Amino acid sequence: MTEQDGEIFCKMKHNRSLQLNEACLKLTLEDKADQVYSVFAQSVECEGCDPWYFGNVESGKGTELVVNTSYGTWVGIQDANNKNVCNVTYHFTEFGVYKLGFNHTDCSPIQVLIQPPNPFLPLLWAFFLLLGIQALLPFVTQKNLRRVKRLLTRREDPLLEDLGSPEHHTPSSSFSIQASPKGKERLNSLDTFRGIAIVLMIFVNYGGGDYWFFKHSRWNGLTVADLPFPWFMWIMGVSLVLSLKSQLMKSFSRKQIFIRILRRSTILFLLGLILNARSTNRLTDMRLLRIPGVLQRFSIVYFLVATQELFLFKLPDVSQQGLARLGRNCCHIIRGLFFALCITSHLLITFHLPVPSCPRGYLGPGGMHDGGGFWNCTGGAIGYVDRLVFGESHIYQHATPKSLYNTNIPFDPEGLVGTLNSIVLVYLGVVAGLIVVTHPVARLHILMWLILGFLTGMVGLGLCEASQNGGVIPLNKNLWSLSYTLVTAGTSFFILALLHWIVDIQQWWRGAPFSHVGMNAILLYVGHELLEKTFPVQFGPLPESHLARLFMNLWGTIFWILVAVWLHSHRFFLAL
Repeated sequence: MTEQDGEIFCKMKHNRSLQLNEACLKLTLEDKADQVYSVFAQSVECEGCDPWYFGNVESGKGTELVVNTSYGTWVGIQDANNKNVCNVTYHFTEFGVYKLGFNHTDCSPIQVLIQPPNPFLPLLWAFFLLLGIQALLPFVTQKNLRRVKRLLTRREDPLLEDLGSPEHHTPSSSFSIQASPKGKERLNSLDTFRGIAIVLMIFVNYGGGDYWFFKHSRWNGLTVADLPFPWFMWIMGVSLVLSLKSQLMKSFSRKQIFIRILRRSTILFLLGLILNARSTNRLTDMRLLRIPGVLQRFSIVYFLVATQELFLFKLPDVSQQGLARLGRNCCHIIRGLFFALCITSHLLITFHLPVPSCPRGYLGPGGMHDGGGFWNCTGGAIGYVDRLVFGESHIYQHATPKSLYNTNIPFDPEGLVGTLNSIVLVYLGVVAGLIVVTHPVARLHILMWLILGFLTGMVGLGLCEASQNGGVIPLNKNLWSLSYTLVTAGTSFFILALLHWIVDIQQWWRGAPFSHVGMNAILLYVGHELLEKTFPVQFGPLPESHLARLFMNLWGTIFWILVAVWLHSHRFFLAL
């Protein structure tokens, strides 16, 4: 066994040396026969992967190995004749110490030698902490903030009076809001949804307490971390329609609006490149700069969808009849054709584009997947297109499946082909926005959103057979598969319907503080990326525990919520 392989062993008396998401498994040979047994193990998350060889167990000696606790682990033991004498699958708990006894014929159930602490207890404490903060928020109202400001300044800024209440601002972009005169009602539920998405995105980007479900799926499947990005894309579609309506009603020409769209798209793309350069320290070496990214995906999709909607969107007029109504129906037909074209193009590229040395239609992560038969085929045609267009040095170097499947080629989750299904997702948001501007009855909005959410969700679940690795098209965020697109769109319809009922119709909750965050989303996104590893967002050292990491990640998130509340109190809303 090599020195590197030796890192898997642990000693019970050195239990503190275990890291987060690790446990110790003691293997004990219970016969006296003079034999040597081989130990193999593999994570159940690694689909179709051959087991790793971990070492030997000799008679009269015990062996201890470190196992990962994020997912279940399969452990197998073979005798000298390569006969399986033990196969067991178990989901270990971090910092626990376990025993697996076996003989030449079978093995006994796994025993817990040292009971591990509950790793999810910090989440419960965090829940009660956030619940307490939320309970105090009504006392920190806008009225009270103004009162404190008057006491400190002894005067009232006339500019605040001119701007009026932020609840009357009208959306002007997919991310942020510009002030407008009083009287224009705002969809507060949409701001709240956007704010929830950005808060969740900041939290998972900062580490999510190092819990596996707050990290992106290694390949197939869906975790909490996989939701904020598609939610943003869908919200962008809704905001786009509301923004077009607002600008056209203010008599902006379509040429002026197109210039705004072009400017906003360009700024977003450049901001994305700057963040890529900073995060990888590759600003001076353009040969290594990653080109795709989150903001770049927003930029491209926003430009394409907004430009098309600019020429298709018509202000609602219930009095329209005859040819005018026929023209409106033709616009819907064009939208439907563009929607279908994006889906068809994505499917044709994914399943029919030939990739050298890879099977056609391969959707796996490469590496050890399926016994290692497709080692350099990560992402199939989707990964191949990015490597062909951008080159391996200009795409994401640390692919999500790398640590699990041992892949060795770059793969970008924000690549070109996935943009097609992102357009589909944004167009589903456009449909939700068109429902708002076309139908004046709020309860009808909710009904139609629930129907569309059910339909898109069911189709998406049908494509993946409601399983992690099954179906014709598995649920996969890295590939932006059609099933992933439709399932996340379904959740978006449902969430906005729920928030619309609670925030806009019943007014049981005003959406704070998430609505404040949603009104400055682009500023907070860029800010949290730039200050990710700096004080006061992060500081230390802190002990290696979920509690410490959860505290730090929550503090970083709350810091940006406080920034958003402060900006809201000063009527500062950044719009591109």
